[in-house]
Amino acid sequence: MAPEPRVVVRYACPEDAALLLKWRNEPWIVESGASRRTVSEDEHRAWFAATLDRTVREVFLIEVDAVPAGMVRYDLPTPGEAEISIFLMPAYWSRGFGSEVFWRTASDLCVRRRLRRIVARVLAENSKSQRFFARLGFRHLDTAASSGLLEYALDVPVVPHSRPWIAGDELASVGQVLNSRMLAAGPVTRELESRWCTLTGAAAAAAVGSGLGALRLTLVAMGIGPGDDVVIPAYSCVALPNAALAVGATPVLADVAPDRWTLRVDDVGRRITSRTKAIVAVHLFGTAADMVGLAALGIPVIENCTHGVGSFGDGTPFGSKGAANMASFYATKMIGAGSGGIVGSRDVALVERIRRARDYDDQPPDGRRLNDKTTDIASAIAVGMLDRLPGITARRRALAAGYDRLLQPLVGQSLIALPEDVTGRTWYRYAVRLLRHRASSLVDKITTFGVRAEQPVWDLRGTTLWRNGLGGTDLAFDTLVSLPLYPDLTAFEQRMVVTAFARALEDDRL
Repeated sequence: MAPEPRVVVRYACPEDAALLLKWRNEPWIVESGASRRTVSEDEHRAWFAATLDRTVREVFLIEVDAVPAGMVRYDLPTPGEAEISIFLMPAYWSRGFGSEVFWRTASDLCVRRRLRRIVARVLAENSKSQRFFARLGFRHLDTAASSGLLEYALDVPVVPHSRPWIAGDELASVGQVLNSRMLAAGPVTRELESRWCTLTGAAAAAAVGSGLGALRLTLVAMGIGPGDDVVIPAYSCVALPNAALAVGATPVLADVAPDRWTLRVDDVGRRITSRTKAIVAVHLFGTAADMVGLAALGIPVIENCTHGVGSFGDGTPFGSKGAANMASFYATKMIGAGSGGIVGSRDVALVERIRRARDYDDQPPDGRRLNDKTTDIASAIAVGMLDRLPGITARRRALAAGYDRLLQPLVGQSLIALPEDVTGRTWYRYAVRLLRHRASSLVDKITTFGVRAEQPVWDLRGTTLWRNGLGGTDLAFDTLVSLPLYPDLTAFEQRMVVTAFARALEDDRL
């Protein structure tokens, strides 16, 4: 099998002047260009001199296996905008080099120059170039740049940290719910509960209004209240301590294991007392918690499957080993229905108690019975996403593999450690550990480049719950940065993320 060609993209240098003039006056390039004319040596010399300082344009040479193969030029007529011109010699056509070079150069340029738009002007009869820019995501503008030219534009996005991915099937399902006029929990919610049982091995499930509600109702159904302790990961969503506090119980923070970021069984064991009534295990970022080790402690374990819906740990599905399982369906979660949550269990009586607390109508007053109902609208979105779950997880895995590849130079410089690809994990988050920088400063720096990264968990160290001796959690709060990872993250956006991340790391003062 032939090795992959080595593609190098570098800035044009003074020694390239003659080659660029030769290429510029190739007949086929003249015919495909906007001006359709050759240029003189004097004209080219003046143009090239103005090019080398990179003020009005940036020009890159493309080399394939050390052979000059083409050029990409970005003219910079106004702040925030660039006009692209790109060509490859015929021997390199239709081999993907043009797209690769575009992703490499444009992502870096957009970050450095704070670009908001890239424009391409193409001859009306040049269908090959039109198809090329369309594949890259450029859209055809209605107005022509000038006679005989078509204008294409790529609007440079601000890349958010999270973005829900809604497909046509969910839109159609929501429309059916609206047409049915059954807006509260009804047949679609019952379908969601059935699907959850199949997914996690539960005997029964109850869909509720939120993930926090799902955990709180589970604690209520287990009879947990004042005087009881609930052990939770110190590195986890604030919804976990809130749920324990809501029922009058005491949340007890336990440490997490570095680079897995799930509960350390030995640390949980040290915190168990006669007051401990439950452990909440989070499959954080899609990595399985040690359910076997936690179960051996003899305390009921509630599995939080929010980050790992449909994943497998030790060959069994997430949610199948605990006394109960739960998940949030908030907009940015694996199953992002906008709102909602669910509880499942092999204990049918436990789920029935949750339903009675959820459906508080026509029952005696009780402060534990709040409005925790979901709707068929949210359930329709959740069911649609469960239908697409294999594609969602595959896309997330592909993006994680892309980050693994693109971030290798930073790994080689000992700046970062990549997240572990442990067996059975789902790529809900791509959380990178910094080796020389502080996460809080770095996420602010990245934002200035038009990319949102996050410290993925709110820092609990300033609260009264915090205790010393949580070294793994300290490490997580100080060094973990979550990069954007969602199914419709484009190749261009991912390149922008990596470029912004690398440039933020260049500031050694962080």
